[in-house]
Amino acid sequence: MSVIKITKCDNELILVASNTPGNSESYLVCDVKSGNNNLVDVTINLVKGDYNGPLKLDGVNGPISGTHEVAIPASSANLAILGVNWGGPTDLAVSVDGKPYTYKNNGNQALAKALGDQLEDNQGATLTGVKVALEPQL
Repeated sequence: MSVIKITKCDNELILVASNTPGNSESYLVCDVKSGNNNLVDVTINLVKGDYNGPLKLDGVNGPISGTHEVAIPASSANLAILGVNWGGPTDLAVSVDGKPYTYKNNGNQALAKALGDQLEDNQGATLTGVKVALEPQL
């Protein structure tokens, strides 16, 4: 299991799991929207199982919180984290298995920002994301 914790989301965080072993599909894990300085305290337990996503939460007009479970049919994956700002200040904070990924900008422009580590895919290309393991490797 991987634990994803979202604590700031101005305005949107989209998480996609891909490059899963033996599977060429990608899985939308969540689409979380917020803003207006509303409280965000969301935990997502990403587990191996039959796909049951995506988790969609809308906190634009009020706080959002809770613990949720999303399953994907894989034992590991690359997790792409895309932060979207619709205009005005941007404040994004997500952690994956305790490692924080943040972005803050006081500008007014709309933007999309990839958060994560520099990873290399199986073709040698560099991408931004987070490797997650959903069960112990034997």
